Amino acid sequence: MLASYLFELTIWSLMLWGSVGFALEHTKVLPKGVRNVDIKVVNSEISEQTNNKGVPEPLAKPITQDLTFEKAAKEEKDAIKRIKLKGFLRERGLSDDDSLGQYTGDVQGQVTVVAPIISYGITESLTLAIAVPIYRASTAVSVGFQPSGTGQRFLELLAEPYSNEIQEAHVVGRKLNNAVDVLNEKLVNDGYEPIQNWSGSGIGDMTLAAKYRFFEAKRIASATTFGVTAPSGKKDDPDSLTDVGFGDGSWDTFAQISFDQPLGSWQFFMNEFTKYTVQFADQKEVRMITEDDPIADSKRTVRYKLGDKFDAGWSLQYEPSFGLVTGTGYSYFKKFDDSYYGAGISKDTLEKGTEQEAHIAEAMIGYSGVPAYLRGSIPAPFMVTLAYKKQLKSRNMPISDLAEFDFHLFF
Repeated sequence: MLASYLFELTIWSLMLWGSVGFALEHTKVLPKGVRNVDIKVVNSEISEQTNNKGVPEPLAKPITQDLTFEKAAKEEKDAIKRIKLKGFLRERGLSDDDSLGQYTGDVQGQVTVVAPIISYGITESLTLAIAVPIYRASTAVSVGFQPSGTGQRFLELLAEPYSNEIQEAHVVGRKLNNAVDVLNEKLVNDGYEPIQNWSGSGIGDMTLAAKYRFFEAKRIASATTFGVTAPSGKKDDPDSLTDVGFGDGSWDTFAQISFDQPLGSWQFFMNEFTKYTVQFADQKEVRMITEDDPIADSKRTVRYKLGDKFDAGWSLQYEPSFGLVTGTGYSYFKKFDDSYYGAGISKDTLEKGTEQEAHIAEAMIGYSGVPAYLRGSIPAPFMVTLAYKKQLKSRNMPISDLAEFDFHLFF
């Protein structure tokens, strides 16, 4: 279903802000009494995602469904009329399962996130930070219909004189000739918005975190980060197939541990980190979709729990005294299956494909004015970085490389 695919796109974009770290992780904290304002900007465009086997597929794949005789006549409640239609088809060598054609489509998603992050050094070892992501997202959708050979033959059969006695066959024929309009009409009748382009903006889920550098020696430094994410962002709208939510609707908490090791000197060092995020159960309104009915007319408020998330990574970074900031690394992301409670026959469909996994290569380059400030060359310390994240492979994830820009001002 298109809605579930775009909701996964939302979860993918939200994972960018699971912590308040830099493009590449490290154990550094702010000195006591120092403040940092970081403006983080991430942009991405999405047209494909991987399936459960890691094979790329268009985001529009859920749209490309066959329109069978059975689906076209589904809303006909009169048993006698349905029997007449089946008889008409059977006499001409056709059956309910035959395809009249296939819906075609194209979906393009675009997400830009601007996240002001404010940090403060409580002590020489402890820094507090709050991140407030602001989303701007859009989806461009086009839907068409390509009749099959069977569909063309069926339209020709409707020209037969006898066919005028089977009005149900002509009803199916009108639906075939106006398949896209009929689809949107059904959506509106079932309480959905018609399939159309969508754009929106708003605040996402806010994060509050504390980073504590608990160990520092000549050959290693260690830090832990603990935080909570509040469900302050707009959730996915069950009545829209093309909107993008800015929040997942549940409280999260996370813990991370990271290590730095210098290679000769602290200008050249390695970092390793591991992070685990617990997503708490909540409730929301969902459509009672199934594999056979991906656009259900009924809704129900159910309890759900998004799968916990696991992140880990390694990087090699270089920060010489003249201000260069650069590095490269690898990160791994895993989200476990979602769970829905009280969803009845929709449970399996809602939970299907919600386990996610991604392998990502990262590179970062920038300039830090901190060394120049300490030498008295500039009036205020700052840092600017540009990072690029390349998705190497994934499962059940939108395919997109990320460009991330950071501007830090210390005062």
